[in-house]
Amino acid sequence: INILEKLAETVSRALQNFDIEITETHHNKKKDAPSGTAHMLFDAVNNGRDNTLSANYGREGMAKRESNEVGIHALRGGTVVGTHTVSFFGENEVLELTHTAYSKRIFAEGSLKAAQFIVTKTHGLYDVNDILEVNYNE
Repeated sequence: INILEKLAETVSRALQNFDIEITETHHNKKKDAPSGTAHMLFDAVNNGRDNTLSANYGREGMAKRESNEVGIHALRGGTVVGTHTVSFFGENEVLELTHTAYSKRIFAEGSLKAAQFIVTKTHGLYDVNDILEVNYNE
């Protein structure tokens, strides 16, 4: 998800004239909608556009889509662990970035990796990019 977040920000910055929509799907017992991850992905694409975007939660009615809005759509059903897609719609083309979690086990494995990382570090402030050993500024 953290890699998806950075990719979404990068693509948002690169494809300035593309419309953006975010969809997320979770199991039918999930209480919050949209999910925190969907909000995080909106923040990423918004950052890629210098915070000029506005969120539109779902669509209904007879309003035309505004150029600076991002539709955020929540789907709930079955036992889906989690799927998040950021779609970039251009003229005659679409680019989609999707992450699908098939098991909650991946979250536990990520937590263990974070614990193994932090136990060897000195005092300081670290984030997930340090754990993933990703330098986005290169």
